[in-house]
Amino acid sequence: MNRIENKDVVRYKDNFIIKFFKYIKNIFKKEEKIKIVEEQEKNKKQTYQKSLKDNTDFRDDITYRKSDEEIRILELQKQYKAGNILEENMTEDDHAKLIELYKEQNKQLEEKIIIKKNKIRKRLNELKTS
Repeated sequence: MNRIENKDVVRYKDNFIIKFFKYIKNIFKKEEKIKIVEEQEKNKKQTYQKSLKDNTDFRDDITYRKSDEEIRILELQKQYKAGNILEENMTEDDHAKLIELYKEQNKQLEEKIIIKKNKIRKRLNELKTS
């Protein structure tokens, strides 16, 4: 039987006190939910910050740190390219180190070019086969 059709069933109406207690319960439930959400956000932030720290530690471990001498030679190279220093004004040691730096940079550039060429060849072969 349907509740509405049954005449014997009286609809129960909440009185003021019951309504008040339900209201208070709802408020506390909302506060608990808010606390849970805040804790989850806090945990996410901590996890993110920890992962960032771990990533920077890892990057620091794998990066090659340049010595003071290498930094000085790179600065010398910049000044030489800008025209602030002439070859005649450099010491023979600085000149030799600068030439060695250029050779090393050329070698790295050639390796990068070979890698890029191989990637292009591989991509062209993939396009031809498909």
